[in-house]
Amino acid sequence: MSKTPIRLSKTGVVASVVGSLALVSLAFNVWLFTVSSTGAKLVSQLSDAPTGSQPIPRIIHQSWKTHDIPKDRFGNWDETWKLQNPEYKYILWDDTENEALIRNHYPWFLNQYLSYDRGINRADAVRVFYMHKFGGVYVDLDIAAYKPLDNLLLDHHLVLAKMEVPGEHSWEHKHEIPNAWMASRPGHSFWMHCAHLMMSTNSEGTEEKTGPVMIWNALKTFNTSVAVKTDPIHVAGTESIYPYSWSFEKTDDAVHRVCSKQRKSFDETKCRQLVDPDHRAYAISYWSHTW
Repeated sequence: MSKTPIRLSKTGVVASVVGSLALVSLAFNVWLFTVSSTGAKLVSQLSDAPTGSQPIPRIIHQSWKTHDIPKDRFGNWDETWKLQNPEYKYILWDDTENEALIRNHYPWFLNQYLSYDRGINRADAVRVFYMHKFGGVYVDLDIAAYKPLDNLLLDHHLVLAKMEVPGEHSWEHKHEIPNAWMASRPGHSFWMHCAHLMMSTNSEGTEEKTGPVMIWNALKTFNTSVAVKTDPIHVAGTESIYPYSWSFEKTDDAVHRVCSKQRKSFDETKCRQLVDPDHRAYAISYWSHTW
C-alpha cells in the first residue's frame, strides 16, 4: 500500500515556524528571568553584609563554574576563609550569577563580557565588578586563609598585594600584582578604570585582557591620575598573601615541588615551613593555574 505524502499548506508551514519561534522565545525569556532573579537574590543577600568599623565591608567572594567546588583540586580551602573570618558573609558565585551581575548592573559591559571566548577572561573580568558593586574581598579558590583579615584591611579603602617577580627584563615583571586576591570598599574609582581598560585593550593575551597584567597596567596609570588622591590604594607586601611566588626565576624548584598545587609532590605543611616560617602570612596562594 502506497503512503500518501503529507503536504502542509503555506499557512501550516508559517504556523509551524511561528510556533517554534514562540517556544524558543519562551525558553529564552525563562532563562533571562532565571538569570535576573538569581542576580537580584544575590544583591539582596549582600545588601545587609556587615561592615564593622572599616571601609571595606565584611564579604568574601569566590567563584567557580557551578556551586560544586572540585575538592580534589581545591581541598577545603574555601572553608578556611569562613573559619578565620566568621563575621564575614561568604558568597560563592557561579557562571549564571556572574552573567546576571553584568546584565543587571553593568549592561554597558555585557557585549564585552560575552565576547570573551575563554571562561577565565569572564571570571577575571567579573571580579572587578564584585569589588565595584559590593566591595569586600575577592579570593581565588586555591588560596588558603591562615589569619583573620581585619588587621590587614584596617582603615584602607582598597588593598592589593605584591608577589615577588623579576625585574623589567622579564615577561614576569607585570605579574607583580596578581588579581587572585583583592579587597575594596564598594564604588572605588579604580574598578571603573579597570573596566574601561578592559574595553579598550587590543591585546590577545589572557593576562593582558583581563588578568594580572591588566591590573598592573591599570594601577600604573591610576597612580598618575588625580583620582588616587581621593581614592588611595594600599599595596601589601609579599609576605601578606603571596610568600610563595610562582615565578620561575625567583623561586627555587625545591619550593615549587611542595608549594605548587600543580605538582603531585605538593605538601601544604612543608610549603608553609619554607615560605612562611614565622607565620606572617594572612593567606597563601598555591597557584593551581586551573585555566
